[in-house]
Amino acid sequence: MISILTVILYSLAIISCLFANSKKTTLVLISLGLLSALYSFHIQWVSLPFLLAIIFSSYGLFRLSKYRALFVVLYLLTGTLAYTYAIPGINNWFIVKDIILSEGAIPHSIYFWFDISLIGFSTLLFGVKKEKSIKDLIIKLKPIVKLIPIMLFSIISLSLIMNYVVWDPKSTVYFWPWALSNLLFTCVTEEAIFRRFFQDGFKTLFKNNKYKNTIAITLASLLFGLAHFAGGIKYIILASIAGGFYGYAYHKTKRIEASICCHFILNSIHFLLFTYPVLESAI
Repeated sequence: MISILTVILYSLAIISCLFANSKKTTLVLISLGLLSALYSFHIQWVSLPFLLAIIFSSYGLFRLSKYRALFVVLYLLTGTLAYTYAIPGINNWFIVKDIILSEGAIPHSIYFWFDISLIGFSTLLFGVKKEKSIKDLIIKLKPIVKLIPIMLFSIISLSLIMNYVVWDPKSTVYFWPWALSNLLFTCVTEEAIFRRFFQDGFKTLFKNNKYKNTIAITLASLLFGLAHFAGGIKYIILASIAGGFYGYAYHKTKRIEASICCHFILNSIHFLLFTYPVLESAI
């Protein structure tokens, strides 16, 4: 039960980054989430300095004008430690381990990150401005309505041509915990890192180049693809192209919610209608 409470508190904290009017509410939620994670032994006391460093690095990077280079290094260092599972005392919650969701697919595990998700949380909290209202946000997101069908057709077609997946519609109770984990703990975090940090960072780096937006989207997308190297070369190619669509959605709307929506919709279609996560023969 405490593990469920931890997930709920983390989830509410992440959602509140985008919609709550007060940062105090968000900070209270994540504080309670960390305490709950400690109580349920998903993190240890030795983990806390590293986790707080993740949050502090985002605060310094996006809110302080001094020592920016230092905070960039700290952001990258703490993020690398989290993604390489090098932070001590972390015991992320596995819902299921090594299940077979599709015939011929590799095993898949569904779990909640209590360390990596803090990167997405803190980047949203300190690096993303909220829209004044839900109505304003919906208006800003309108361009992705036309983009999403093109994205789905392109990525799905290429995935089938590359024999990465096959048609495999499925209905499973595992979809719901997967969806919560994928949306708030994976898509939010990856989009915060690769769009808000890398894409915006490259745009600033090449600010004097008339092709700065194209360069920023391309470089961030390539990094996004390379980050999925564990899935093999086909996955790197597909993730890079998908990252291009996410990056364009972010650029076009100036809203991180746009790339998160594109990312989650593609992942959900993949899960529900095709081999998940990938054919064993494609690795």
